[in-house]
Amino acid sequence: MNEKEFLKVINSESNKRGRYTYKTVCELLSTELTTNRINFIGRLFNYFKKVPKSAEEIIDNNFELIFEKVNDDDIILLIKLLLANKTTAEIIKANSRIVLQRIINSSMDDKDEIYKLLHKHYLLEENLEYILQSNIPMEDFFSISDLLKGKNEEIDKNIELFMIKNKEKIAKYFLMKKIYYNKEAFFENYATTLSIRIDELLESEKCKYTDIKEIGYGTYSNTYQIGTKVLKIGENRQVYDIPNHRRLIQPLIRTQLIDKDNGLSVGCIEVEDRVRKLKMRERDKEKLYAIYKELRDSGIIWTDVKFANVGVLLQDNKPSLNGQTINVTPNLVGFDRALDEEEILKEGEWVIIDLDCIYLESDNHDIEYEIDGLGLEFDIRYKNEKEGNVGKTITDIEFDEERDK
Repeated sequence: MNEKEFLKVINSESNKRGRYTYKTVCELLSTELTTNRINFIGRLFNYFKKVPKSAEEIIDNNFELIFEKVNDDDIILLIKLLLANKTTAEIIKANSRIVLQRIINSSMDDKDEIYKLLHKHYLLEENLEYILQSNIPMEDFFSISDLLKGKNEEIDKNIELFMIKNKEKIAKYFLMKKIYYNKEAFFENYATTLSIRIDELLESEKCKYTDIKEIGYGTYSNTYQIGTKVLKIGENRQVYDIPNHRRLIQPLIRTQLIDKDNGLSVGCIEVEDRVRKLKMRERDKEKLYAIYKELRDSGIIWTDVKFANVGVLLQDNKPSLNGQTINVTPNLVGFDRALDEEEILKEGEWVIIDLDCIYLESDNHDIEYEIDGLGLEFDIRYKNEKEGNVGKTITDIEFDEERDK
């Protein structure tokens, strides 16, 4: 295949969606040399004279066109192909900004994998300044910055300056990542509020923007660590106003995000003290049931009973800011009351860290236990114990009820 034939395929109507670009480059590289009749003087003296032109030269001459025409689904395959060859790898490095811009502007699903591949060949590090000036989407920025943070002071400084300059865009990205709502103005309004809260936490914890870590992806929220605090941002809670209990983590902030145009509660932000996750050897089912029972004895139903929703206190269960404990007004965080001093759990105790599925039993909510949790099993056990049916299964109980009718 010569250059003319190659370009004919790349620019053809059938390749309008870029379906054949990668395949054609593969075919081109499968031939050691290609030829193109470009030597006019040679043809003048010898009609049959041909000047050899390598596949690598054709790719180099048409690099921008190739990446413009390639299908999104084939970009990573194309990059891998070119990086596998010493000569074409150098061509990619020389044209790395074309590659980066193509990826940044695309809507492909496997960007993380591509960025990791480019990082392996130092193409992100070498082009960081260009990347940060390219109107990069926040999702791409975090994929790249997570790979580069900690490499050296200069990189960290540039990333930090970018995050400070774009802190409201970052706040908006955090909101839109988990809250599904179709009003741009809503996110614009709350981005300012959230960025202020993040600044306050960073100042209190003596942290930088580059210290923010995404540490959890829950059903309703994403969780970010800022020093000794965790910031949860997510969907509207099933029930915002809940009964307080000593076994519940005491939040510094827990607020609904309400669309002021229609009064609709759309999302929720929480800030709490960080806890330690349970280790596998600590996952004692009886201890978890004891917590469930303690809540039920207090008239509270916890439906999302999982070890993942429990943590070990790293300090007493009182919210704090700037190293000082804070007395938070209960209704500002959706609680019905403040805890008495003797109810405050000490460091090392287990607490429930997911406050979404907590109900007052007397409110007669339509209770549905999470299918992948222990709530239903514990509910049956609790009722058996209360009714003296210890050891009976739910089938036994249903049979007894039918018999007694």
